[in-house]
Amino acid sequence: MQEYWTKEYTDLCEGVIFRIKKINPIELINLATAAIDFETATWDRRSVLITNTLRQMQWTKNNETWFPLIEEDGSPRLPELRDQPILGFDVFFAVRRDVLTPVFTESKTFQLLMPDKKE
Repeated sequence: MQEYWTKEYTDLCEGVIFRIKKINPIELINLATAAIDFETATWDRRSVLITNTLRQMQWTKNNETWFPLIEEDGSPRLPELRDQPILGFDVFFAVRRDVLTPVFTESKTFQLLMPDKKE
């Protein structure tokens, strides 16, 4: 898996760059595991996953000083997120697609479970 913490998102909000922090591998596995059944999870589980994922995100406008996307209490730190809540949705799904899903799809265990990969 590529170094996920180097992936920057520049196309989600004009003038803002997003990235995920380099996090503890166990935290990453926890987020990825919760993301697997996102569509069928309860509202509470989805809410926790989205909040925990967004807590791992950082943003900058000058590419020098990085700030947390949301505070520990879930309050947006980025002004554009307060004005455009859909931005949080876009950030979450970009990270789910590019970081959380590959934790499984690129793992040896997942590869062995795929029908066309079994011997």
